[in-house]
Amino acid sequence: MMRFALLCLAFALVAGPAHAGPGAVAIGAIVRAITTFAAKGWFAAFLVQTGASIALSVVPGCTLQRVIIDDRWAPLGAESPSGWGGAVEGPYAGHAWIDYRDGRQTTAHPGFLSAYAADPDRPWSADMVGPGTCYATTYFFYNRQYFNGLPQLRFEMLGIPVYDPRADSTVGGSGPQRWSNPATWTQSANLALLIYNIMRGIDVGAGLRWGGECTAEDLPPDNGFAAMNACDLAIPDGAGGTVPQYRGGIEVALDDEPAAIIEELLKAACAQMAEIGGIWKIRVGGPAMPTYFLTDDDVLVSQEQQFDPFPSLSDTWNGISCTYPDPESLWESKKAPPRYNATWEAEDGGRRLVADLRLPACPYPEHGAELFLVGDRGMVRRDRRCDRALQGGHRIDLGLL
Repeated sequence: MMRFALLCLAFALVAGPAHAGPGAVAIGAIVRAITTFAAKGWFAAFLVQTGASIALSVVPGCTLQRVIIDDRWAPLGAESPSGWGGAVEGPYAGHAWIDYRDGRQTTAHPGFLSAYAADPDRPWSADMVGPGTCYATTYFFYNRQYFNGLPQLRFEMLGIPVYDPRADSTVGGSGPQRWSNPATWTQSANLALLIYNIMRGIDVGAGLRWGGECTAEDLPPDNGFAAMNACDLAIPDGAGGTVPQYRGGIEVALDDEPAAIIEELLKAACAQMAEIGGIWKIRVGGPAMPTYFLTDDDVLVSQEQQFDPFPSLSDTWNGISCTYPDPESLWESKKAPPRYNATWEAEDGGRRLVADLRLPACPYPEHGAELFLVGDRGMVRRDRRCDRALQGGHRIDLGLL
């Protein structure tokens, strides 16, 4: 299983047997090969993925931001003159070093090549480059005060570069990015932009693509630009500054269903998506003001019609709970205080019916809290649902509903 990070913070949309990630994500790591320096009291652990250097992402271009060692943040300092990578600061200072490559490397790791080219058990050869793979090598100095065995590692990553049509002057945007040249792409936490890239498909190497096969014509720029701009809209952060209105990231394994990942990104953006005549449209945030009205003359009376005035108990809620990944809690899921409504509970016969809102693509506590409040305010208590077939010639855009 391969992973990539579209926009990952903490565990990139790339990691595991095979990952990739958009946005900011955290990725867990498993030590695959160990080389010991028994005479000197050292052991070096190299994370590999089926013979390739460290598999943090199978899509290049991710950025390593922070590292968690045995449930502690481990800041990285200056590069070691010995070539071991960045020296870990804090509690592990002098006992750990981490070297990271972003997938654009063209040669084998020089430290491992020089040290293990003649190793009788695990020789390291010049063709062990890992092209296109983001990887890390870790070195630890054995000390029982810090390590009773190989430590557990997590890597906080900023995800893969993605294509932004708003920065492409050939498709109605303004800028140097080009769909045909991934070298011009940049990293982003814009949720609508991440969805756009998944819909078009993400190159994961070896001639394979993960995601959809939409063309630019299937994703009209006017609608897409509006959704991306809505995600980028600056809102107060509560500390005198601003943050984008909707941002996020998620870790993706290559065996994950693209539709399921898109669904999580849509939740984090309060967005909806629909296919209309072969064209995909997205709406971020609340609906626009109505610009289209139906009358009885528009209904096709020869077709079956449905009317549901009373939702079932399973579709009725009087409370809401929310969980989301919290970077400052070592990327563990954090549960927001639930919200209940005593009046609604009384209406439902004294039963507490709680909607469980999960936001795995929202690693920003203030954003998760706001989405939680939106869900609380948006709970529908008594709705009426009508299914009607309309006369030919009617075309209703998602943004008009």
